[in-house]
Amino acid sequence: MTHPQTRRQLLQISRGLRNFALPLSELPTVPMLLQRLDLRDHELFEEFCAFSARKWKELPATEMAKLFRNTEDYHLLHATKGTALCRLVASLTETIQRRELQHVPNARAVASLCHGALAPKRRAALLPLLAQLRAALQLSLEASALNGGDAVELLAAAAEWRGVGVMG
Repeated sequence: MTHPQTRRQLLQISRGLRNFALPLSELPTVPMLLQRLDLRDHELFEEFCAFSARKWKELPATEMAKLFRNTEDYHLLHATKGTALCRLVASLTETIQRRELQHVPNARAVASLCHGALAPKRRAALLPLLAQLRAALQLSLEASALNGGDAVELLAAAAEWRGVGVMG
């Protein structure tokens, strides 16, 4: 049984996720909090994944890396959807696939997601996302409307990926 104050805070987090009103600075800590409380709430985690898929473009690279690492450490297993990391990756991959069909992705957001996607130790779960990110990264690099800062971030992400063997 959880403490009443803890329950209130979890409800507040849930409402924030559901209404897309959770402060972005708190997003990477949600899986860590759920792990520490030993809470295995699949519905709450789905809300977390939906929020992450919608707001990933606003997270800086350091926060994106924390998001992936904390999700990887969250021991939540769904019978058909897999681990917590697999579920987050599926949400992000789906979002990137939809956005790519519309226009060139935001260069800074793609670079941030590229850096963050290299944070987990077990990269096998990330393969679908890495494939989509590779396409988004190449599309962003080929875009002619990049400013200097965006180009530097994208080139750094591409170099980092090449260094770990993701990009040939």
